[in-house]
Amino acid sequence: MKKIKTRRLPLTYGIELAPLWKPGDPPERRQTHNRIFKFRRLVEKGVEVDVDQEFGFELRPSFANQTELLMEIYSTTANEATYCDEPGMKKVGKLKLDFPNPRLGFQRTISFTLTFGQMEIRAYAKNQQGKITNATFVISV
Repeated sequence: MKKIKTRRLPLTYGIELAPLWKPGDPPERRQTHNRIFKFRRLVEKGVEVDVDQEFGFELRPSFANQTELLMEIYSTTANEATYCDEPGMKKVGKLKLDFPNPRLGFQRTISFTLTFGQMEIRAYAKNQQGKITNATFVISV
């Protein structure tokens, strides 16, 4: 059997974030605590990726006293997206991770990584204490 080394992604992948709502954002999308849910793209459809290539970034808490983080991973048929409820958007899965030491407020970070395997996507989140939460999802080919 031939081993897959690279693949051209048929979908765009990313996560839902809740940044602060700003003037110019749609008023009907304003959430409690002056937040807005938005799609944060990690990798765009059509990009050729190596097996086990990583895409990620660091996140900070949305609230100083936040003790956990729920990360929802989405895919879309579009190259660009702003919101996770747009046409063609689909929830792939979610990760829940502890965000300890709320006394440190916004000075805490979580590293989030999406890795594309031969037939799966692996999502990892690691907090500053080294605790890792991960999940594996089957991808469309």
